Amino acid sequence: MASTSSTQQREQSVGTESETPGQETSLNEQPAGTGPVEAPSIGGATNENNNGEREARPANKKKKSKKSKAEKRLARFKTCCSLLNRERMIRAEQQRIYLIERNKINDLREKFVIVGPAGNVYTVTIAHLPDCTCPDFMKGFLCKHIFFVYLKVLGVNRDSTLIYQKALLSKELRSIFTNARPV
Repeated sequence: MASTSSTQQREQSVGTESETPGQETSLNEQPAGTGPVEAPSIGGATNENNNGEREARPANKKKKSKKSKAEKRLARFKTCCSLLNRERMIRAEQQRIYLIERNKINDLREKFVIVGPAGNVYTVTIAHLPDCTCPDFMKGFLCKHIFFVYLKVLGVNRDSTLIYQKALLSKELRSIFTNARPV
C-alpha cells in the first residue's frame, strides 16, 4: 500500500525525533498542538487500550427501579370529555339502540351485543381496553355504542371520568361492574 495510516505516522513521529536539538520528547510529554486530536464520543464513554487508542465501551444500561407494582393505564388518562364525545353520549341516550345479549367473560370483562339505530349489530366489549366492532370505533373514536353500554346498560353516571377513558384500570372495571344495573 502506498500510503500509511495516520496512526502509524503518529507513532513514527512521536518520541523518536526531537523538535529542538538536544531535547527529546517522551511519549507522555508532547508539545501542545502536536498530539492526536480526539473527537468527543457519542452515546457512551470510551476506554483507552494498550496502544493509546480510544475504544468505545457500551453505555451503561439503565437499571429498573423497584417501585411498587402499581397497575399502569394502557392509554393516557383524559381529564375532561371532548365535545365530540359529549355529542356521542347524547346520541347514545336519544337514539334507539337496544341490548340483545350480555355475556360476563370474567370479573374484568363483559361482552354486549347491541343493535344500532340503522339495524346493524355490533359487539361491545368492556375491559381494560373497551372496544366495539362499529366503523366509528375502528377509526379510533369512542363510539355511541360504548357510551350506550356505560350509560344505559351499566348505569354509570354520565359525569364520571371513566366513561370517556380509552383504557381502564382493574379497580375501575370492578367498580363499574359491581355497581352495574342487573339485567
